[in-house]
Amino acid sequence: MRLKRRPPERATTDWLYVSVWSLFVFASIPVARTLQSVIRAHWGREAFLYGVMAVILLSSLGAASWLRFRYPRPAPANYLWLAGVTLVFVAYTYHLRRNPEEAMHFIQYGVLALLVYRALTHHITDTGIYVTAALITAAIGIVDEALQWLTPGRVWGLSDIWLNSFAALLMLLGIALGIRPTGISGPPRRSTLRILCRAALVVVVLLGLSLLNTPQRISRYVEAFPTLDFIVDHSSVMAEYGYRYSNQQALVFRSRLAPDDLRHSDRTRASEAAEKLDSLPALTDYKAFLRLYTPFTDPFLHEARVHLNRRDYYLQTAAGYQHDDRDEFRRRMTIAHFENRIMEDYFTESLARSGFQLAEPTVAAIRENAMLDAGYESPVSKALLTRISERQVLWATLLLAVALIAAERRFSKACRS
Repeated sequence: MRLKRRPPERATTDWLYVSVWSLFVFASIPVARTLQSVIRAHWGREAFLYGVMAVILLSSLGAASWLRFRYPRPAPANYLWLAGVTLVFVAYTYHLRRNPEEAMHFIQYGVLALLVYRALTHHITDTGIYVTAALITAAIGIVDEALQWLTPGRVWGLSDIWLNSFAALLMLLGIALGIRPTGISGPPRRSTLRILCRAALVVVVLLGLSLLNTPQRISRYVEAFPTLDFIVDHSSVMAEYGYRYSNQQALVFRSRLAPDDLRHSDRTRASEAAEKLDSLPALTDYKAFLRLYTPFTDPFLHEARVHLNRRDYYLQTAAGYQHDDRDEFRRRMTIAHFENRIMEDYFTESLARSGFQLAEPTVAAIRENAMLDAGYESPVSKALLTRISERQVLWATLLLAVALIAAERRFSKACRS
């Protein structure tokens, strides 16, 4: 691939490549889970980890060979930057080893960033091309997540948007400092800044709309347009705002309910909540319960059941590791202990009146084998946004959009004069 100079084909051809690859990424959404299951069944989850690492290393070697072929005497810094970017890619892929399927984002969006960069070389020849390419790739990544939100069995994730953008940034960093294309030089021109502002505006609007698409808003427009009720039935929540709880025992969890509301719900709804929890008590009833009581319809019951399911799952599966893997046994008992503490401390009355209350000998056995000093942060409702409010997101989106529109008009006017 020629990165040294402008590609020989027309700009429309390169943008077609971008479109085709984007459509390929979008088309994989409905079948991704099935393909992942097949791969896991035949080769194990590690196949994703080693496969992505292999692609990254081979691509890096290919880039180094291409660099040596195209440039008579490449500077050592070129190789160092390529090696550095490769190391970060590999290290972050290893960081995702507990969920190695996520590392596929690096391949999808690394390739996409390269294609977007190539297409932009027809329009931009200064260093602003790298930021512009990153913004366009990020915008496509947000659209990808929105489509996942509408797809049964898939979820919208801010962490995936970060992975997509991070992959693009690393790829473009490798091009800018590792390859150092000779056709790209100089500070951003006004025409480039105009394109950059437009790309940034799209990212701001898409991200802002996503972060404002809360369950309350979804309920309102589904109520206004009943044909959209499938969204509530099968989609994940796109963005929710909540509260972070912590105590002196290094126990952290999140809830959609404010402290006063959580206490009030537990006090006034204890009997009703216990009856509903007891109606579907088994681990196998879990999904059926969550279909009845969703974050939309009943966040109190929904959260209680998720904490209980996590407690019971790790308590029941811990016994299988007691003799063969003591560390894993204690880890599972630790999770069961802290999830039970959340229920005892914050869903007190509802737990006490339900069949989920553990006998005192069981609680003592869990406590005896748990790592009490390790601290614990529950992943239940971890996607809740607790450090920023919905109002702050709204104002930030509006102010950034206005600023970018004003900047784009200024640069457009300067380009015409």
